[in-house]
Amino acid sequence: MKISKYHGLGNDFIITRYDSKYDYSKLATKLCEEHISIGADGFIVLKENPLEMVFYNKDGSLAPMCGNGIRCLCHYILRNNITNSKKFDIKTLAGIMKVDVVSDKDNDFRVKINMGSPIFDNESFKAASKESYFPMNISFENSNYDIYSLFMGTIHTVVLVDDAIKMCDSSLGEYLCNNPLFKEKTNVNFVSRIDEENYIIRTYERGVGFTYACGTGACAAFVVLNKLKKVGNCCNMHLKYGILKISKDNDSIFMDGPSCHVFDTEIEDDIYEI
Repeated sequence: MKISKYHGLGNDFIITRYDSKYDYSKLATKLCEEHISIGADGFIVLKENPLEMVFYNKDGSLAPMCGNGIRCLCHYILRNNITNSKKFDIKTLAGIMKVDVVSDKDNDFRVKINMGSPIFDNESFKAASKESYFPMNISFENSNYDIYSLFMGTIHTVVLVDDAIKMCDSSLGEYLCNNPLFKEKTNVNFVSRIDEENYIIRTYERGVGFTYACGTGACAAFVVLNKLKKVGNCCNMHLKYGILKISKDNDSIFMDGPSCHVFDTEIEDDIYEI
């Protein structure tokens, strides 16, 4: 089996083309494990005609979409000459994502993607009750937090804090991710202000834990900040290894960011066949 590895601002993925003989959930858990395998935050399978992204978390669970992952998949598609167009669509479980390649240089690949529109109804993020979750106040370790939940490519909860980086040392992300409020768990994004156009974000991803970057999380954070009138129609979301530019045009949210090719290889795969 031929596989490739890419990363988007430190959020890394294994990518391969679809073949019906494989159990991809099992492959994801085996190949994404650090130290004894390749290691990655997620596993992406590309289907063709039409182009389709099938995304697995490192625990083998299927997810609707991944913002950093889809930028890496775009890079993979162009690098392997699957299309020569700079504008194309990719089907996902979260809908059709419209791709605009800003730079196709292999050492400076950037893509802008129409990520669709946020959804705020409780059913979209599998809330456990009909009570409004925008916001909901929760208490954790003698502190109170307003949490904002929505569907933005996948299930997200946003928490505005004084120091997003410091929250990586807290167990609040794990607590919210696995909270009974969410029937299918939630990604948790901690966001803190630099200035009116720049924010720091750190994300605890369901099925993964804290990752270096989350594209859909950056979009969800922007949506909440915009809805609260803390930012205008564009802002920079600062992740550990770079910046994602998130913007809004009418109801559509756009993500502009890079991808980096790491390596291509081939593995023995017969033990992963169905």
